Formats: sequence, structure tokens, C-alpha cells
Amino acid sequence: SESYNREFSDVFAIQADIAINVANAMETTLSEEEIASISRPASESTEAYTLLLETRWQQDAENALMSLDEDGWIMAGVERMERAVELDPFFARGIAELGFLKVVSGELSPSENRHKLFDEGISYANRAIELDPNIGRAYQVLQIVALERRQWDEWYRYARKALEFPDPDGRAAFNFALDLISISQFKKGYQWLDVAISKEPSLVV
Repeated sequence: SESYNREFSDVFAIQADIAINVANAMETTLSEEEIASISRPASESTEAYTLLLETRWQQDAENALMSLDEDGWIMAGVERMERAVELDPFFARGIAELGFLKVVSGELSPSENRHKLFDEGISYANRAIELDPNIGRAYQVLQIVALERRQWDEWYRYARKALEFPDPDGRAAFNFALDLISISQFKKGYQWLDVAISKEPSLVV
């Protein structure tokens, strides 16, 4: 165990140090690419990153209540992430999250607004991928829209792509599970649901 006494502005450096120290303690050899990825800050703005964390935290809290469509959470999240992207226009994770929120909003909107919001979500997801092709959340956005539009090949490709990246909170596995269940692939869907819950027990359907 180690103590890290630094200013909050160094939070990304602290995260990188911890990740590298844990890898070394486990005698894991990291490639130059992996070290570069770990060392690259998520954002140049700690305020933008904080807005992302606040949005994710509220999503998890509201998801447990199954009330995302009842309390204005999505709009609050959109406002936060629009602010985050203003603070750091190159914040790939923030841009992907904004795309996700647009798509979720589209799923809950009347049909006349749905595809406009889907297209906005796709635009943000593609922008995030241009900045960093390793943002799993961006592929989840494309996955959701492809399923909604019954573009089966694209849906499966994006879903598998989202699962290629680290998924410590089980979000990618959870989304894939719900998709499979929605198209009546129950056995496979519940298998992926078990994977998601094993990573994050608070995930519920």
C-alpha cells in the first residue's frame, strides 16, 4: 500500500501511478502502448472530468430506482456534459457520454424527435472515436442506435467492439445483455447479465 499526497489537479497522474504500481506489483509487463494509454490524462480539465463522474454517479443512482424517464436526470446529464465538452473540446470520454445521453433521450422521446437525437448521438460517438478509438462508451452509442434501427450486422459488430475494452463497472456487458434479451435471445442474454452483475452487483433489470 502507498500514500499519495498531491493536489487534486494531479488526479490523473495519481491514477496513472497507481495503475502502473499495481501492474508492477503483480509482475505484469506493460507494453509501451499500454503505458502511454495509462499515462494519458482523460481530460485537460479536472472540472470537465468531475462533471463526467457526477453524471455517471447520478445515472447509477437513478438506474437503481428505474426512474431515468421520470425525473429530468437525462437533461441534467446533457447540460453537465455539454459544459464538460465546452471546457475541453478534446475530452473523448465526455463527448462519448454526451452521445450516450442523446441516444437515451431519443429512446424515450416521441417518434418525431427520436431519429434526430439518434443522429446527434452518432455524431458525438464518431467524434469521440476520432479522438480516441479506445472509448468503449462510443461503441455502445452506435450499438444502441443500430439495434433501434434493426441494423443487425452493425449492432452485433459494435456490441462486440464495446466488449473489447476494459469494463470494470459492467456497463458494456449489461447493455449487451439487455439487447440480447430484447430480441428474445434469453439464454445468452442472462449469461451476459451474470457477467455484468459479477462486476457490479448493483446492476438490476
